[in-house]
Amino acid sequence: MTKTGGIVADARPGSFDSRDSGIDLVGNILWGTHFCAVHDSGMDLRQMVVQYFKAGLASNELCLWVTADDGSATEAEAALAAAIPELQRLMDGGRLAILTRKDYDQSADAVLARLDAAVAAGRDGLRLAAHCDSRTSPQRSFDCYGLNAPGVHNILTVCLYSRAGMDALQMMDVVKAHSFALLQSGSKWEIVESTEARQARGALKHSEEKLESLFNSMSEGFAYHRIVLDGAGKPVDYVFLQVNEAFEQQTGLKGKDIIGRRVTEVLAGIENDPADWIGRYGRVALTGEPIRFESFAEPLEKWYVVSSFSSHRGFFAATFSDITDRKRTELALKDAMTRLEQSNTELQQFAYVASHDLQEPLRTVVSFLQLLRRRYADDLDQDAREFIDFAVGGAHQMQTLINDLLAFSRLGSQEKEFTRVESGEALDQALKHLGAAISDSGAEVTAGDLPAVTGDASMLTQLLQNLVSNAIKFRGEEPPRIRVEAERREGDWLLSVSDNGIGIDPEFGERIFNIFQRLHSKTEYPGTGIGLAVCKRVVERHGGRIWVESTPGEGATFYFTIPAKKDEPG
Repeated sequence: MTKTGGIVADARPGSFDSRDSGIDLVGNILWGTHFCAVHDSGMDLRQMVVQYFKAGLASNELCLWVTADDGSATEAEAALAAAIPELQRLMDGGRLAILTRKDYDQSADAVLARLDAAVAAGRDGLRLAAHCDSRTSPQRSFDCYGLNAPGVHNILTVCLYSRAGMDALQMMDVVKAHSFALLQSGSKWEIVESTEARQARGALKHSEEKLESLFNSMSEGFAYHRIVLDGAGKPVDYVFLQVNEAFEQQTGLKGKDIIGRRVTEVLAGIENDPADWIGRYGRVALTGEPIRFESFAEPLEKWYVVSSFSSHRGFFAATFSDITDRKRTELALKDAMTRLEQSNTELQQFAYVASHDLQEPLRTVVSFLQLLRRRYADDLDQDAREFIDFAVGGAHQMQTLINDLLAFSRLGSQEKEFTRVESGEALDQALKHLGAAISDSGAEVTAGDLPAVTGDASMLTQLLQNLVSNAIKFRGEEPPRIRVEAERREGDWLLSVSDNGIGIDPEFGERIFNIFQRLHSKTEYPGTGIGLAVCKRVVERHGGRIWVESTPGEGATFYFTIPAKKDEPG
């Protein structure tokens, strides 16, 4: 054992965990501290305990003095009354109580129940002074009164022992069972601690210094609070006890202006905030269950991601980061997506209306032009008949363009659930649709082993149909020879459609996938310039990409990928 001349707890002044012991020799101590006092004189002991309790009352704690018997209780009350004029009012108000050992339940559950009652009444914690019998195990007394859980409960305990009849071994046991001991020698007190306690104190001090450094340097805001309950035990407010620099930077609130004040005073209207800050934090403080959430703080007009936990019943800590910029970006993106969806819906509706309203007059024009030619065929010269043919051809071209535009717009708005699709069957369906073109051109279409993929069957059919149709349309002097193949490459299926046609200049390899982009005149190769744009949209809807590799005059190969599922055989 070692005699020391000062405080053993090294508590941070000003922090909530640091409490004034009221004893000059001891100074500040931490919640969970359990020490003992071994006395020669009952009067000197009572004077020390009175100062201990005066500090507790000043620190908003519930104070409880457990005496040995009724006589000791009377002496304790007299000592308190001499130093605290308003003692009776404090006792009547439940701030301080004196009980005898026979009337006091020493069980851990009972001690915690008293702590809960103190917190519910708005107190910071519980401060105990308990007379113990050295003839019983000091460790047992320590456990019963102080719960032997430093830092876990907001309780301070001093166990009081009489030196009379205590031998050296008993003295050693008493000291070892506590954080430190106050020993009376004549009219003076001195602090004694065991080697184990001194080593633990050194480790604690080192840990405290690390925590202090972390507290001041952390980028997250941090605040420690005491919850305030109403008469029914419902959380209605909380008090700021400690904040760090990051808290000040992220909220604009200064610690010197808010420490010790209620949040409803600092942030007017917070009790009506839909985020229910007080209710959420109250549940943490009373149940000990940690939470993490994102919420908008109306009084500060900022978004925060918050983590909250409780180390002492009735109190809670909150760490948070300002995510206002991120949330504004998310909300702006969400708003843009909503407007885009609305625009797509309106575009789809317009496409349906336009397809009907535009095609109806076109059909009328074609019908009357054809009627004109039949009825007045003998009266029309060759030029007139050609003019009518041009007009009918233009009307048919417009009908084709409208249908293609409608199909293109539908690809952007259709939301279908993808299923397992046999790409070989999709190709077969595409070739059926192109039967006449294949026959007229003498085209030969062959395919390798094509996989089952995850996608939309009708879209994949349209994709393959457009690529094969393109190969037939842009053929050279020889009949079209078209080959469709597939292979597995890492996480994708790579499919290709190659031909022996006129080819494409690599300069235009990207441009051809844009809508209405044509490399040839309509007289050379008819079409609307939408087919490859449809192909690109289909592939992108499936999460893949499409490109072309070609040399002019030597044919072209169109490649596209479709993501493969892990369970799809390669």
